[in-house]
Amino acid sequence: DRGTGQYTVNLTNAMPDANYATSVAANQTCFPLLDGATSNTTSGVDIFLVNFSGTGGIDKEQTQVAVIR
Repeated sequence: DRGTGQYTVNLTNAMPDANYATSVAANQTCFPLLDGATSNTTSGVDIFLVNFSGTGGIDKEQTQVAVIR
């Protein structure tokens, strides 16, 4: 948890590079986004949950992240 709506998902096993796909889903009232151009690293991915009005981040009780290589 890096702040309101901002999270880093750490990977247990590092990827060989940052060329992998990430899918993010959260329960209602927000848009899940990858957080910036450098969101994928070999050891994790940053995500940002934005409220529907687009005015800022929002914390959610449930967020799902899938990493596919």
